[in-house]
Amino acid sequence: WRGGPVDLIVAGSVAVNPYTGDRIGRGVGMLDLRYAVLRHMKAVTDRTLVATLVHDCQVVEDIPSERMLKYDVPVDIIVTPTSVRLVERAAQPSGDIYWDLLSPQKLGGFAVLGALRARLEAEGAELSTGPAELLAPSPFRNRAQRRGRRAKAKA
Repeated sequence: WRGGPVDLIVAGSVAVNPYTGDRIGRGVGMLDLRYAVLRHMKAVTDRTLVATLVHDCQVVEDIPSERMLKYDVPVDIIVTPTSVRLVERAAQPSGDIYWDLLSPQKLGGFAVLGALRARLEAEGAELSTGPAELLAPSPFRNRAQRRGRRAKAKA
């Protein structure tokens, strides 16, 4: 990473707790994974804020903190059409990459993560891989697959 630290990350959320900043996203952990990669690259620091933009009805108090996972990244700022709320973090997100939880499919779909893993293994790190999984359809993944098919058709 050649730039300075990232000041703000904007995260999508399905729901967010206004007191803890705990959030529920799409359920695939991509924000958490991107945060961890950026943290590893030193592009994200303890001073980097995480914000989410949601509708007022998506701000809910009944997201149980005990259900949050060790890699979940909470938000610091909640923006709705009617308010801006600052949330005091109880703890700093770890920013760790939990390789043993990453499926081969998720590793294969995230080029930067694959390159990082290859570099760490070349440096002697022994990294495990999580179990296989069926990934939910993604417009980005589908677009990449279509590009791949078009490239093969041209060849």
